[in-house]
Amino acid sequence: MLAIAGAAYAIACRLRAQGLMKSLGEPPSCWPWSRDWWKPDSMRRDLVKACALIVAEGERVDRNRLGDA
Repeated sequence: MLAIAGAAYAIACRLRAQGLMKSLGEPPSCWPWSRDWWKPDSMRRDLVKACALIVAEGERVDRNRLGDA
């Protein structure tokens, strides 16, 4: 779910850059959680959020894999 949320922020940045994002208050359709959790900011900040969420997903996978060892 974290990686999907990260992807949603990255997609929103791309759509904004292309002038295709109609409303900042409306998350992309892939957003995995309640709309209340969608908190868009500047494009730079949203790219940082996207990266952080994707890294957090990788760390979650690593923790789960270590727990299986």
